[in-house]
Amino acid sequence: YESYTKTIYPAKSGDRVKAVFEMFDVYQYDQFTVYNGANAYGSPVLYSNYGNSTVPGTLVSTDVATGALTFSFNTSGNTYNKAGWDAKIICEPMPPCPNAPGEITLQTSNLYSLAVTWPENSNATQWEIEVVKDGNNPTGSGTIISTRPYTITGLQSNTCYKVYIRSICSGGNSSWTVSKLFCTQGDYCAGDHFYDSGGVASGYPTNYEYFTKTIYPSGSGNRVKAVFEMFDINQYDQFMVYNGANAYSGAVLYSNSGNSTPPGTLSSTDISTGALTFYFSTSGNSSNRAGWDAKIICEPMPACPNPPTNIVTIKIDF
Repeated sequence: YESYTKTIYPAKSGDRVKAVFEMFDVYQYDQFTVYNGANAYGSPVLYSNYGNSTVPGTLVSTDVATGALTFSFNTSGNTYNKAGWDAKIICEPMPPCPNAPGEITLQTSNLYSLAVTWPENSNATQWEIEVVKDGNNPTGSGTIISTRPYTITGLQSNTCYKVYIRSICSGGNSSWTVSKLFCTQGDYCAGDHFYDSGGVASGYPTNYEYFTKTIYPSGSGNRVKAVFEMFDINQYDQFMVYNGANAYSGAVLYSNSGNSTPPGTLSSTDISTGALTFYFSTSGNSSNRAGWDAKIICEPMPACPNPPTNIVTIKIDF
């Protein structure tokens, strides 16, 4: 049995290590792993495999802090050992912005703005950002910014966008990082429709999705009415509507899986909020459907919207 870890650093600060494997031959039950940095526990994995099914080839560090590569090898103790490996090590200058920004995440969404943030992986202090409406292609030319998080303004309500960000460094830029779809809030009482997460242009995603959405009326004393003009979900996906602003304590107005009974028209009778709360969960089935399109109407709450219940008649004989 053999288990060891080896970290190779570049000769000077600002350089990086490149490993060119000129020969690689390890036993099928022996594991070889290469990490991007000086730590076998916290650094990203560049390569990990058992045996020779996929040889390492050329691996380079993009760890701007150390420029190092860390190699880990663990054998199974089998008597059929193999020739091992022969790697040529090259120390070369670290290129500018070797890493794209990390995953872009949404912090807040308003009617006409989105606040986003992202991890910086190349020590950059400036970025280029391009915001593209869903269905359009990026131009490759955006706005230079120097703040993170960043609020994108001037957007349309109830509209989904993709955000493209790359790091700006002296001597060159990183590759682009692309966000998932981020959507602004709908101005529903002003005429925006309530759609599934695919928006007006497409159906909802095929991956697992769980979300809760509460829509409030525009003013005190009003209520929300949802008129479903289209409804088409997979038979294993669940859609629920609650009477009020809470998916846990509000009365259930509608609950169903699939399209056997579409929602039709649903109105809030919750006199404290006038809201409706929508809950949708998918099965992750690859056969997603078109979703839904609901017209939202904000109207005055009628007088006594909830009739008395559990009325008991008591007869008294004198």
